[in-house]
Amino acid sequence: MGGSSGVGRTMRLVCVALALALAGCAPLEALTGQRTNPVWAAQLAWAPVWGALSIDYNSANPAAPVDGAYQGTGPVFPVAGWRAHTWRLTAASLAGRQNFGADLRLAGSPGVAVSEVVLSLRPPGRGGPEAEIRLGAAAATGGGTGNLDQGLRQVGAGGRQGDSFYHDAILEGRPAEVLDAVNGPASTSYIYLRLDSASPVLAAHPSVLYATVTYTTLHPATAWSERTFAKLAARGVRAAEINLEWGALEPEPGQFDFRFLDEDLANAARAGVKVIPIFWYSVWPGNPAPWITSFDQGSGGTRAQVPAWWDPANRQAYFTYVQRTVAHIKKAQAFGGAFLDYGWLDDMWGPAPGGSGVNGYAPTDIARFHQWLPTQYGS
Repeated sequence: MGGSSGVGRTMRLVCVALALALAGCAPLEALTGQRTNPVWAAQLAWAPVWGALSIDYNSANPAAPVDGAYQGTGPVFPVAGWRAHTWRLTAASLAGRQNFGADLRLAGSPGVAVSEVVLSLRPPGRGGPEAEIRLGAAAATGGGTGNLDQGLRQVGAGGRQGDSFYHDAILEGRPAEVLDAVNGPASTSYIYLRLDSASPVLAAHPSVLYATVTYTTLHPATAWSERTFAKLAARGVRAAEINLEWGALEPEPGQFDFRFLDEDLANAARAGVKVIPIFWYSVWPGNPAPWITSFDQGSGGTRAQVPAWWDPANRQAYFTYVQRTVAHIKKAQAFGGAFLDYGWLDDMWGPAPGGSGVNGYAPTDIARFHQWLPTQYGS
């Protein structure tokens, strides 16, 4: 199951460097089954002008940054309108080892707005102790900066004591803090949070914690414009690979949002450019979907970046994502084929240095290997 696989016959690719946010090159696959002349192609990131929101938290994983103080989660990509997302924080330690003595921080792009954060010992709606903070709540009454907290407090912002890289606002009737730019429009800003010492969540010493964040954005993502595709066509580029973000197309299991991809295909068709989506399983930003929770392990037992491939739920989720997306777009005029790329399962990817194939040993992978051995070798 390793390697990058495609649909159809392979065509030669010549990559050109363009000042149009191009991200690199990869082999190009076509659905035509026809041998053709070399194809000029460009590779585009998913949905320009996008923001991201994720969590860094205290973890027992020593391989995480700063001896586990900043274990990261997969990002979500806010769209217009409020929504909530729950992250499952594994190997949580809540040791107050971040800046300002924080247990976790929200990491977001400029324009991302956060209204509420709830930490719980069980998934939402399952009961059990919770700690909660509503950000910017005092702004609703004209009282200036302030929050309403129940066992979860904001202890800092930015990277130095006293920095303030957010502003209070009321968006669609909901108080919130809006993250501001720190070092330009592509920067990341942080909101640091700490559990109160008397919080029942902290007293439980949980190894697994659920963090539910209610968020939106002032700068929702947009599709690549017809003008962008026309510029590519004018330079002889006849195909554009797009690095899809699984988490943006399927933000919740079985809930798909194809609006940007449909618009990309329509704009590309009008410019005479084919679109080749790349279905990443991991590693590329936005992959895997943020609700994937079973990950591979390194030989030292620490969590890797890649989901366990032989986990039945992971594999079926990826297959469903690919099948549903291709079924939706396969008749579009601009659809030019697709890649399936599993990330670090590939021989050419692998962990540094130089790549060495499969990078970890998740229990589910080992169990599957033990099932496979007797079929090949009889013992």
